[in-house]
Amino acid sequence: MRDHLRSSLTTNRWWTRPPWLLVFAVFFLLALAVFAPAWRGEFIMDDWGYISDNRWLTSAPSPLRFWTSLHQTDYWPLSYSIYWALWRLFGTASFPYHLLNIGLHALNAALLWQLLRRWGAVLSMGAALIFLLHPQQVQAVAWIFQLKTLLATALALGALLLMSRGRNGLALVVFVAALLAKSSVVMLPVFLLAYLVNEPAEARSKQVWVWLGLYFLASLVAGLVTIYVDTQHVGDVGAQLESWQGAATLVFMLSNLGFYVQHFFLPIGFAFLQPSSLVAQVWPKLIGVGVVALLVGFGFALKWRHRFSTQWILGWLCLVFYLVNLLPALGLVQVPAMKLAPVANHWAYFANLGLAAMLGLMLATWFESASSSWRLVQLGGMVACGLFLASASYTQAATYGSEVAIWRDVVSKYPNSAVGYFNLGAALNKREQRQDAATAFATAIQLDPSHRGAHFNLAVYHIGLSQWSEAESLLRRTVVIDRTFAPAYVNLGYVLWQQGRREDALGALKVGLQAAPPHLELYKNLCMYLQQSQLPDEAAVICPVAQAMEADAQRAAGP
Repeated sequence: MRDHLRSSLTTNRWWTRPPWLLVFAVFFLLALAVFAPAWRGEFIMDDWGYISDNRWLTSAPSPLRFWTSLHQTDYWPLSYSIYWALWRLFGTASFPYHLLNIGLHALNAALLWQLLRRWGAVLSMGAALIFLLHPQQVQAVAWIFQLKTLLATALALGALLLMSRGRNGLALVVFVAALLAKSSVVMLPVFLLAYLVNEPAEARSKQVWVWLGLYFLASLVAGLVTIYVDTQHVGDVGAQLESWQGAATLVFMLSNLGFYVQHFFLPIGFAFLQPSSLVAQVWPKLIGVGVVALLVGFGFALKWRHRFSTQWILGWLCLVFYLVNLLPALGLVQVPAMKLAPVANHWAYFANLGLAAMLGLMLATWFESASSSWRLVQLGGMVACGLFLASASYTQAATYGSEVAIWRDVVSKYPNSAVGYFNLGAALNKREQRQDAATAFATAIQLDPSHRGAHFNLAVYHIGLSQWSEAESLLRRTVVIDRTFAPAYVNLGYVLWQQGRREDALGALKVGLQAAPPHLELYKNLCMYLQQSQLPDEAAVICPVAQAMEADAQRAAGP
């Protein structure tokens, strides 16, 4: 797929054309400076669950199992293989992981510069620097586990560069590798289709369409595998196609789109978790409608062969790239984090290449049309904007030093966020700051009396202090909020047992067996209490089930 769109942008002869390695080195140094506060950041959230506490990864003798088995949370074998190697080299020493993430981010900016280089120096350098410095990228760069996002983006950009040079076979291999790193690049063939439509008819040979069909096939397979793995092994919070609910679903997606666009062009107010109330405001909806209208309007204009300059065609392609690659994160696919908030900054990382390129195009067009006396003023404005983006990213990167810092930042910005206080309590619990954690959980309950997790965790705090009546009250409230939550029945049975109320304890566990999905601890505790209560007949029914469930759990956990 050779490039047949000819740029009408003037080449800036006063701007030297530096070698790619020099550009990458400069970008890497810039990224090191901007993300310096995150260098020594701890493992946070999914870093523990997917890397350090993941027996699939830490106990595997080789990465082969990540490639050959679908019995894992996500099928990202290339990324998991890298995590496997990094774990054996560095363990929980976080600095090398962060250094690799920063290097991949700088690589992505340099690849974007290389990809856009043919269209002019201002466009390519402006787009690359916006992508490199933008605070919406911080979450993907400063969060260790998002290496998968950075790697998939680098490989997808590499595939686009190879396509532009006519090396379609190798490009397809690199694109498949990107899908194996993370399926977030699954929509790239849709952009390639839009790109081909805007090439001259003589460039669209049968061979080109065959290659495009192979890209679509690779994406289809990757998408189906991702959905299968997540729905089979993560349960009801796994990724799955959402049921279409007409106008409600459309409004939901437009709101999410508008929120991302608003935060890209107005890069302030970033937090690890954005409250749903912000997305529900009217401005995101209006922005989302406007962006889609812009895309469709120019699409029809191009279809009917209205005469547009190359700048307009490139701008439309940048917008297409952004929208199609962001589409899975807008609500078509349900992911676990959407239960907390419908948006997350790292979901926009790959798609942001499109908006960065579009801004670079606008800067280049503006710069080229200006007189020489105005160019210095414009250049000064660009530098000021770059410094603002770098400063905002530096400030935000500092919040990723620890889970406690992340959630303190969230509740400082959104003091009515029950989810923020709950997660702050969980982070403080990990540091064994029990009293502060209990205060955070209590605040979450005040803000949201139906918050199951806050009630449960506060009950566990009271259990640790042997405050049985307080714990019992909270646990009973927990099972009213969610009668299917098995851990609440387990702990309620324990609290009642500790108070000498054996019949009540057995009753609570039996209710849990009926109301909640099969749960190992429920069966184990009920088996133990039945044996201690001298009820051998009932124990003979429950105990073998507990033993079988425990054996299954050990096998599933791996070696």
